[in-house]
Amino acid sequence: MGVARAGYSVKVLRVILGIFFIFLGIAGVSPDIGEGSFFQLSRNHNDLEVIFGIVEIICGALLLLGLFLFLGANVVKFAGVVVLIFWMIRIILTRFVWGINFISNGNINVINMLEWFLYLSCELLIFTAIWIVIQRYD
Repeated sequence: MGVARAGYSVKVLRVILGIFFIFLGIAGVSPDIGEGSFFQLSRNHNDLEVIFGIVEIICGALLLLGLFLFLGANVVKFAGVVVLIFWMIRIILTRFVWGINFISNGNINVINMLEWFLYLSCELLIFTAIWIVIQRYD
């Protein structure tokens, strides 16, 4: 009985992740929303935001379609790995390459540092959820 519930929980997680990635991708592609992660960093990253937005929409669709279509386990796991890789790239770029903004003139801005850790924690939770979906595909 516990295994059946775990399988159901993973399916619910896949639906939530799929919807999340579709809406995140729409936010990245839409110039009117301007709430994507790269948008906040710099206006110079608009092309990158659109590319990641398109990939996020595709990844979200793949996560959802895997529930309704009889795709092979290898196809769904490959799609999950692609989502995981793009999410990790996003974390590296937004948090570490362009996102460390809490150090100024050798001083640490505690508020900005706490905000940075909060966003990083949320992004790592999403990373972990993707990892679980990949590992527990049924």
